[in-house]
Amino acid sequence: MQIDDNLPSEVYRYIGSRLRQIRVDRGLTQTGAAAVLGVSPQQYQKYEDASSKISLVHIYTLVEHYGISLDAILPVRETPSPQPAPPADQGDVVSDTDLVARLVTSFVAISDRRLRQSIVEIVEAARYSSR
Repeated sequence: MQIDDNLPSEVYRYIGSRLRQIRVDRGLTQTGAAAVLGVSPQQYQKYEDASSKISLVHIYTLVEHYGISLDAILPVRETPSPQPAPPADQGDVVSDTDLVARLVTSFVAISDRRLRQSIVEIVEAARYSSR
């Protein structure tokens, strides 16, 4: 269960560097962080070096464990308010990075934990049904 395979690799490199920095700042080993996620230390190392893509569920688990906000890990652009998607008939092309930033910004603004979990499950189900 992973985030969209089409996300730019720089997003995963950013996430990996943030995971490493937060872990080190808290004095946790890769083995300790791996135990929080229920993965092997080798798998966790791959998340940090971006050779493997971490799932949103694992990111959320670390956010809860560390007691931090999602924007401490994810590359979120500061925007005054979420912008609506451009109408499809205008032919405007929005980059994957812009779409991810808007999605994450909107997701972070949801305070209800159960609603966020439901959204994750819906997105994952949609992803697997489109294969």
